[in-house]
Amino acid sequence: MLRLDVLLLCVSALLAAALVFSGCGQDTSGIEGTVNIDASPDSIEAPWSLFGGGDTYSGSGDATLSKRKNGDYTITWIACPGWVTPVSETKTLEAEEEITFLGTYLLEPAGTGSIVIDPGPDYLDAAWDLTGPASFAYGGHGDTVFTAMEAGDYTVDWGKESGWLTPSPDPDTRTLSGGDTLVFEGVYSDDLEITVPEMIDVSPGSFVMGDGEALCGYKLRSTTLTKNFRLGKFEITNAQYIEALEWAFDNAYIIASVDHVLDSLDDTMVELIDLDDPGCEIAYDGGGDFFIRDAGHGINPDHPVIEVTWYGAARYCDWLSLYEGLPRAYDHDGDWVCNGGDPYSAEGYRLPTEAEWEYAARFNDQRIYPWGNDSPTCAHANFGECNNWTVETGTLSDGISALGFHNMGGNLSEWCNDWWEVCGIDTNAVTDPAGPASGVYRLLRGGCWFYTDFADEIRCARRLHVYPTDSYEYYGFRICRTGGGPTPGL
Repeated sequence: MLRLDVLLLCVSALLAAALVFSGCGQDTSGIEGTVNIDASPDSIEAPWSLFGGGDTYSGSGDATLSKRKNGDYTITWIACPGWVTPVSETKTLEAEEEITFLGTYLLEPAGTGSIVIDPGPDYLDAAWDLTGPASFAYGGHGDTVFTAMEAGDYTVDWGKESGWLTPSPDPDTRTLSGGDTLVFEGVYSDDLEITVPEMIDVSPGSFVMGDGEALCGYKLRSTTLTKNFRLGKFEITNAQYIEALEWAFDNAYIIASVDHVLDSLDDTMVELIDLDDPGCEIAYDGGGDFFIRDAGHGINPDHPVIEVTWYGAARYCDWLSLYEGLPRAYDHDGDWVCNGGDPYSAEGYRLPTEAEWEYAARFNDQRIYPWGNDSPTCAHANFGECNNWTVETGTLSDGISALGFHNMGGNLSEWCNDWWEVCGIDTNAVTDPAGPASGVYRLLRGGCWFYTDFADEIRCARRLHVYPTDSYEYYGFRICRTGGGPTPGL
């Protein structure tokens, strides 16, 4: 039989062994030391990262890390714009000793600058490639700063990340000047999609603008368009506009409330769509989601969007451009100039010039109405007392134009790119007319469901003008873009 005192002695020995094995109560004196970090100048509070003893430490400025395990430690100094970054360094910490990492940041040499790569969101740690002068090339990921960089042109190519839309533009090229800091900021957005509306190719050509009778389009002017262009087959719908709004909101290009949507890409804060108008069929829930509401005529995703200002139409075009990685056409401050005053050379999406709109509608026999010269009926166009509201785009097949465009007569008056100048157009022959460089009113074409009590109001040559900030239940738009192939059959 085992004696009690022997049993207690065995248990005590086992417990002591367990404590030693687990490290509890273990004497660690003699296997630790101190790591000092001295970053200068003190004024910049330079950031750093330290790895050693199986751990990673991050901080900025001067620091003292005591009771660190013995072994090798490596410090990485983080770049600060305007300063040359010290090189990384490795030192060995011995028992009960101290090591000091001294990092001295020097001002960048004259004629050089800094480059900041800032993809977001940060947790994505997105990949990228940077190229520049003298065959400079570097591939990295996440936030990075380059210092003492030679002045010149640099290009960032953003990496593709599964489930995310790549920042625009991509690639992004910018110029670094000596003494400056160049920031490449790329925002990856959730993989929301924008469906680019169907478009029809239109070949260049000549026609007579004006028909001798239309309101403000009675004068005749020989007009030549020298470039292929593509024009939206239909007016932009509620569903299409909401899709773009969701994408723009996700990319912080707009500011939304239950009352309106404001442009924020260039800090212009102009209203794009008047959500609190009783007739508006688009609404915002206050939490990031837009939806189609019943404004008294049902839920109409495929009806053309209404209550959109000229700015809201132009902005939609720019959203498409940004989505596809194209240069946006509009300068969103001042007069919102399209491509420096030359819309015909713009690469991105835009609104059609009034010359392009009329040329496409009357192609190619100078017709009075988009469908021909027959007097309009409710089978041709939505006007007068036909419906007393918008109709779904793509309906009223009797009113289709020679090139296949729908609803160019009636339904909605459509915003064009041009500023308004006078009612009667200049009769001198013109090539690629872009309208006045500035103005008070913007042009609309095509008549609408509300005011078109008379057939003359939906003539192709009729011209209308209103303030670009106006938004009503009878204004809409279709998109345009320079380029494309020849018109089929020509």
